Amino acid sequence: MKCSFCGSDNNSENKYCYSCGKPLVLNSNNLIDKDEIQENLKDTVVLSDFNQNSDMNNFDENLRINNYDNKENNSLNDTRKGNKLLIVILLIFIVFIGIAILVVFMLNPSPKRIFTGFSKKLSETFEDTQNKKYDSIYSDMKLNLDVSGTKNKDLESLINNFDISLSGGLDYKSKALAYNFKIDYKNKDFINLDMQYNKDLYLILNNLYDKPILAEESNVSDLFEKTDNKDLVIIINSYVKAFNRSLKNNYLTSKDEIIKVNGRDTKVNVSILDLNSSNFKEIQKDFINYISKDEEFLKAFARINDQTVEKVKEELKYSLENEINNDVKIYLYTTKFTNNFVKIILDIDGTKIDISKGSKVNNFVLKLSNSEVSILFDIVINYKYNEKIKLKDVSNAVKSDAISEEYLNILGNLTNQEGYKEFDKDLKLITGGNGLFSLLPGMGSTTNDNFYSY
Repeated sequence: MKCSFCGSDNNSENKYCYSCGKPLVLNSNNLIDKDEIQENLKDTVVLSDFNQNSDMNNFDENLRINNYDNKENNSLNDTRKGNKLLIVILLIFIVFIGIAILVVFMLNPSPKRIFTGFSKKLSETFEDTQNKKYDSIYSDMKLNLDVSGTKNKDLESLINNFDISLSGGLDYKSKALAYNFKIDYKNKDFINLDMQYNKDLYLILNNLYDKPILAEESNVSDLFEKTDNKDLVIIINSYVKAFNRSLKNNYLTSKDEIIKVNGRDTKVNVSILDLNSSNFKEIQKDFINYISKDEEFLKAFARINDQTVEKVKEELKYSLENEINNDVKIYLYTTKFTNNFVKIILDIDGTKIDISKGSKVNNFVLKLSNSEVSILFDIVINYKYNEKIKLKDVSNAVKSDAISEEYLNILGNLTNQEGYKEFDKDLKLITGGNGLFSLLPGMGSTTNDNFYSY
């Protein structure tokens, strides 16, 4: 029979549908009681609800368990991620500390590293200069003086008002040279001389005499013979290497100072090399020992001095016997952190030689001083290579022996120079009325009226 609920075919003996499980409505001879049907339906619904509720409960329980497992897994993953992040942060911190230590070490090296670095840089600069290829070299130098400590301010002012310049160059290829030497006093002309060589040597007194003077029997050809640059570079580099290897930490100390650099307070590091007699002897011994074993140095030195290698070794050995009794200290000033050169002072028993960078390009200052007097040379020097050397016309030159006849005229022209007039006036204030020539034996007064009357 067919199920009235789902339509499935069932055997006539079945009371419930095999497909949907609901009670079958039989024919009139075999009807199921209506109350039974209702009860069966109720049981079916309850059973169905129970099954559904059971499935839901199982689902909820599984979901709860899965959520718990997920939370546990997420917590474990978070812990693992946290540990990895901590390790990464720790590694970054360690690397940062290492870099910081390296930077501090590089920016604040030991006194020995500062000295060795400075000497090495000097040798590299020298090597670069010597390796230049040129046929001519031109230089331009200006010198200002500053004398102090003489207890005579007038005399100091007199000296300090002089400016000196030297410019010119040599042409190795054509074997010619030309230099100009100039002295000004209070920025006014005092002396202006030219010297040039082109097969013969000539002197030109620009503001004193109108003709070039031929210096006979003068030979300056040796000036155009270049030394072997390669050998010279080898020698200098060997000296620097030997010196650096001879230095020991116990010879050196350091301190911080604040000094004026180009008018500004600047914090500097001062590295001090103490070359007392004991330290000097040890350095000398180690230095000679190193270069005596440097075959490249020995050969280069022998070639330049036209000696044998054995003779060079013998002289090096002999130099160890020289006794040094002076107290020498070298002070090397460098900027903090950047370690740029500021100045170097050589102190020999209280007499100091101070070399520092000036305020201009290619400018350095040399200062000689003791406990009282100080002499400062402010020097600016520039070089040009392969610059054409300009020669003056000397076709009307006179021989040097003819200059004696023009001696008085030359002196007269000198006294007419504006720079000389200023100098002579200041000199008279210091000496109580005596000019320059009146101070010289047999010269008399330098006034224009009676200059020639002596």
